[in-house]
Amino acid sequence: MANPEVLQWFIRPGGEAHTFNLLPDLARVQCPTLVLGGEEDPMTPLECQVDIAAALPPQLVRFERFAGCGHAVVPDAPDAALAMIREFIVGRSST
Repeated sequence: MANPEVLQWFIRPGGEAHTFNLLPDLARVQCPTLVLGGEEDPMTPLECQVDIAAALPPQLVRFERFAGCGHAVVPDAPDAALAMIREFIVGRSST
């Protein structure tokens, strides 16, 4: 995080870094969801990305892995990521 004060608030004992968990709520998602995951993500490792995708309704989720990318897939692989996002949006809007 760019703001050290925010980072300290986030990682303090009892802070959101220790309590933030949306996995149980993902089954309630009702819209198509594209999950883009960087295989080199230090914040959300690949196993966690797989868990996120698996927690979403299977008929609504599309999970795409990006080799050589970290947490920010779009800046790490802009052409491939944006093409995939466009295809996901256009593919969904034509059905």
